[in-house]
Amino acid sequence: MRLWINEESTMMDEIRSSFDLEVKEALQEQGIDVRDRALTMQSAREHLAAKLAQERRDHVQAERATQLMTDEKLKEKYFVQIADEFSKYKDMSKEDFQSEIDSCITKVFETAYVDRLQTMFDKSKEAQSLERRRMYIRLKRFLFRSRCLTQGTETEDKMIERMKNYSYRLPHMTESWEESWRDTEHPQM
Repeated sequence: MRLWINEESTMMDEIRSSFDLEVKEALQEQGIDVRDRALTMQSAREHLAAKLAQERRDHVQAERATQLMTDEKLKEKYFVQIADEFSKYKDMSKEDFQSEIDSCITKVFETAYVDRLQTMFDKSKEAQSLERRRMYIRLKRFLFRSRCLTQGTETEDKMIERMKNYSYRLPHMTESWEESWRDTEHPQM
C-alpha cells in the first residue's frame, strides 16, 4: 500500500473525507486499526513490514516446494533422505522411538516457552519503565504541591523571604579565624 499526498491539501471537504475513509479502509485491510490510540507511525510501519516479509517468505517456500516437486534429481535426493531417516527409526524399539519423539516434542515446547518468557520479560521491562515514569510524575506533582519544589521565580522569592527573616547578624566572612560570623557585628550596621 502506498499513498501519495499533494503538498497542498484540497479545499473540498468531500474529497478529504473520502480520502481519509479510503486510507482507513486500506489500513483496516492490512490489519491496522486506526481507532487504536496507542498506534504510531513506527508501529504501523513495523506491522506492514512484518506482513510483507511473511508474504515474501511464503512465496519463496512455495517456489522451493514447486521446484522440489518438479525437479527429478531433487525429488530423488529428498526421498532418499526421507528413506534414510525412516530406516534409522525403523530399527528402534518402541520405547526408544517414543523417548526420541518425546524429546523432540519437549525441545520444541521448551523453545516456544523460552521465547514466550523472553517476550514477557521485554514487555515487563517496558511496563516497568512506564510505571517508573508515572511514579516520577506523581513525585514531582507531590513536591510541587507541598512546596518542596518550585519554579525558578518562586524559588528566588522564597529565598528572599528567608533572608528577610534572618536576624541582623547575617552570615558574612570574618577577618579572624577564632570568631564566628554569629559573634561578629553586621558590617553595614
